[in-house]
Amino acid sequence: MMDMSIDVKCSITVAILSVLVYLLLINIFQRVWDVEGKPTTVGVEMNSTEWYKSMEVMMLVAVFLAYNINFYLFSSCKSSSS
Repeated sequence: MMDMSIDVKCSITVAILSVLVYLLLINIFQRVWDVEGKPTTVGVEMNSTEWYKSMEVMMLVAVFLAYNINFYLFSSCKSSSS
């Protein structure tokens, strides 16, 4: 029962961190890719020319970063090697 509560806590923190990192990435990359002074399309649906600006790719990167940040910050979420 204790292992399940720790997994739920870690899952919730990863989900919250994922959303926060996603919003941070969108905000940062809108400013970085706004070279000509016109609004950029970071975080919109995927298209064929600028796939790296799509929300799917940004969310994948955000989840990857949040997962690693979560295990770095919360030592109780680290998997124990048996």
